[in-house]
Amino acid sequence: NDLIDNVSAHTNLDFLNTTHAIYYSMHAKFLFTKNEYNAFIFVDGNSYPSSLKFAQFLCNSYKMSPKDLMSICANPNDQETLLNLFNDGYLFCE
Repeated sequence: NDLIDNVSAHTNLDFLNTTHAIYYSMHAKFLFTKNEYNAFIFVDGNSYPSSLKFAQFLCNSYKMSPKDLMSICANPNDQETLLNLFNDGYLFCE
């Protein structure tokens, strides 16, 4: 299957129910930093707040299953970050 680009902005994560795999853009660099309370994911100069668990999972996984990703991304802040990463074009669905 070809990677499907996000043509329109997603408003929720329901589209993941019909997704087989999630990839991040091969041209993007995913890194994270942490402090005492949370973490920040950095992608091509943009920062996204997240939990440490979500940041570690995302930055160490090129291909992810929606089930695994959603189990890690359980809190609303991580879900908002995930949605923003899709809408900003850093994550793609197959």
